[in-house]
Amino acid sequence: MYELNIKEIRLSKELKQYELANLLGISKSFLSYLENNKSDIKLSLLYKISIVLEVEPFKLVKFRKNKKRSKKTNPQTLILSLYILLNSFYDLLF
Repeated sequence: MYELNIKEIRLSKELKQYELANLLGISKSFLSYLENNKSDIKLSLLYKISIVLEVEPFKLVKFRKNKKRSKKTNPQTLILSLYILLNSFYDLLF
């Protein structure tokens, strides 16, 4: 449904992985999991990353088409998707 865009933005800011992890107060290995889309992310951490990288939170997320629809959808994924969608509309309007 979505994938995180953290690595691309981190590299564009010329930050090393361990530097960003230290600024966020998380381990380098957890940041690696996030960057490789192997772990879900809490909205609070997504927001913190956006502050450190100086980007809007929705810029950290890319949507992808999901060919297989699972019967169970993580509620946090739905909230994140709605948040990103609303921010996109807000940017278009203002």
